[in-house]
Amino acid sequence: MACLAFSKNNEGGEYYKKLNLTPDLLINLEKKYGGATGLFDIKDKNGKSHGNNCGGDRMIDKGGVGCEGHGYAQDYSNTLSKYMNYKNLIIAEVGILRGSGLAIWSELFPNAEIFGFDLVLKTFYDNLKNLRSKGAFKNNNYKVYTMDQMKDNKNYLKNILNNKKVNVVIDDGCHSDECILSTLDSFLPHLAADFTYIIEDNSNVHKKIDDAARKNKFNIYYNNNQLTILTPKT
Repeated sequence: MACLAFSKNNEGGEYYKKLNLTPDLLINLEKKYGGATGLFDIKDKNGKSHGNNCGGDRMIDKGGVGCEGHGYAQDYSNTLSKYMNYKNLIIAEVGILRGSGLAIWSELFPNAEIFGFDLVLKTFYDNLKNLRSKGAFKNNNYKVYTMDQMKDNKNYLKNILNNKKVNVVIDDGCHSDECILSTLDSFLPHLAADFTYIIEDNSNVHKKIDDAARKNKFNIYYNNNQLTILTPKT
C-alpha cells in the first residue's frame, strides 16, 4: 500500500476527534444507506433510459445482483482520515446515483459543504426519502446539480462554488477516460491547496494523467484495483 503525504490537520470539533475512520465504519455506513443493492436502470424525468448502473458498491468487497464490490474502504480510510478534523471542508461527488455516497459523507463530515453532481438527478430524488428515513442529511449540508461530464464545466462550477475551493473530489461518474479527463480539467481551477481527487472504476486513465500531473505538480497513486488518487506534491 502506497503512503500518501498529508498536510497538518485543521483544528476540529469533539465529534471528529472521537471518530476513527476505519474501513469497517465505511463499509457499515455504505450498507446502512443501501449499498450493495445491485443494478439500477437510470431514467430521466421523461422516462428515457441512460443504462444500468451499480449503486453502493465502492466500499464493500462483494456487490448485489449484477455488481461486484470494489473494496475501496481501506484506501478511503487512508485518504480521508486527514479531513476528520477539518472545520470548513468542501466535498464534491460526481456520479451520485441514488445518493448513498452523499449520505456517507454527510454523516462523517456533518459540518462540511457537500456538492453532488449527476447527469440525471431523478434517481437521487426518488431515493431521498429513504435516505432520510435512515438518518441521512440531518444537517441539510448538501446540494445537488446536473452535470454533463463531457462539457467544459469550469465556469459552471465557479458559479456553483461561488469561488470556494474543493478539498475532496470523488469522480464516480461515467468512468470513461474521456469523461474523467474532462471532469478533472473542469475541477482543476477549483481545487484547494490540500486537495484529494479520487477517480473510481478505471484501470487505465492514471497513465493518461501523467502529463497533467507533471504540469500541475500533483502525485498519482493507483491501487491496482481501478482506483486512482491525486494529491498535491509537498
